[in-house]
Amino acid sequence: MHRLPPTLASVARRVACLPGAAWLDDPAGWSVFVWGDGPVVPVSAEWPEAVRALLRDDRIDGAAPFVSGVLGYIGYEAGRFTERMQPRHRPSIPELQLRRYDGSLARSPDGLWRVAGTDAFCEQAELLLETLADDDAPSRTHGLRPPTREANQQSQDRYTSSVERILEHLRAGDSYQVNLAHRVRLDGSLCGIEAALTLREVNPAPFGAYLKLEDGRAILSNSPELFLRVRGARVESEPIKGTASCRTLGEDKARSTLEHSAKDQAELTMIVDLVRNDLGKVASAGSVQVGPRRIQRAGPVMHASRRVSAALLQGRDAVDAFTAAFPPGSVTGAPKVRSMEIIDALEPVARGVYTGAIGYFSDGGDSVFNVAIRTGVIGPHHTDFHIGAGIVIESEPEAEWAETHAKGEAWLQAFADATGTR
Repeated sequence: MHRLPPTLASVARRVACLPGAAWLDDPAGWSVFVWGDGPVVPVSAEWPEAVRALLRDDRIDGAAPFVSGVLGYIGYEAGRFTERMQPRHRPSIPELQLRRYDGSLARSPDGLWRVAGTDAFCEQAELLLETLADDDAPSRTHGLRPPTREANQQSQDRYTSSVERILEHLRAGDSYQVNLAHRVRLDGSLCGIEAALTLREVNPAPFGAYLKLEDGRAILSNSPELFLRVRGARVESEPIKGTASCRTLGEDKARSTLEHSAKDQAELTMIVDLVRNDLGKVASAGSVQVGPRRIQRAGPVMHASRRVSAALLQGRDAVDAFTAAFPPGSVTGAPKVRSMEIIDALEPVARGVYTGAIGYFSDGGDSVFNVAIRTGVIGPHHTDFHIGAGIVIESEPEAEWAETHAKGEAWLQAFADATGTR
């Protein structure tokens, strides 16, 4: 433990240079950093068994949420391994990247650094802390160029037309709700860790994440949504449905709008029922419970959510819970498989990590994964991120388009700040 710690920014910049670097935030205020060249889970239908083979029954002592285990992401298209889906688009990044880590360097909510893991990892982490200056200089970034007006119009026309198609499916009874996303591409180069630091400052998220890919690209997530948390024999999920812009309406009006919106309440109820069904596959009979509807601010928008929890059946574990519920129901629609078929027919590119999940399976059995919304990939020549909305029978195409952009405001502001283009 270091009483005079280096800054979070200096640690993040140093760790980002290491192989296998990753950084996760959690709602309690922890920031967890890991790195290393441990074994990687293969991209195949057998990935759950490969994860179990890398996990250990005993957890290494440490106060941080994650000390050792398997950490990374499972992308949306990896749902073909867990659900009846055959996506026609292949993502530009691997469908999943999960790696074994043997220790963590974590900053606690009180600002102290805690090192835990194997002797080799702890020695590395202690040396890293001791050799850091108060703050490393920011990496050089170059201005990103936003989409042109013509590209924006094409995206809007395609999106609203797709909403109309979904409404036809809903009226025909093919589905009750479909989550429709579109991709935003920003040309130019940006340093991934600088974007992560800026986004965290502009809009800290309870389940934020930074992951370094093998090819040098970076995944950045600013997610407010819990997909799954497993502690002991208890599993819980908290789907988000319903969005109101605080910048357009003001915080009080946005909250009131969600509180009294029959459309948003119905939208959340549909997804909660889907999540109850998913968790019911691995839960003890009668143990599934649903909490009250909660309305909370997430940066520039207000969201509504409800927590669903259950007791795992004896013999079931966090990997079972994950595969039973993936892809997350809040970003597919209901019923899940039919909604994913409609998504696949209408969205022109793969989602990749977006609407997948980022998190970890810990040694000892615990697990936490976010829903990878407000999530994108930063590359050497452009940055891609997706934004979406849940479409129900009461949806209006132009309003749904506007909702997606309210969700993307924090990303665009962070990129502008990181590159000095505001």
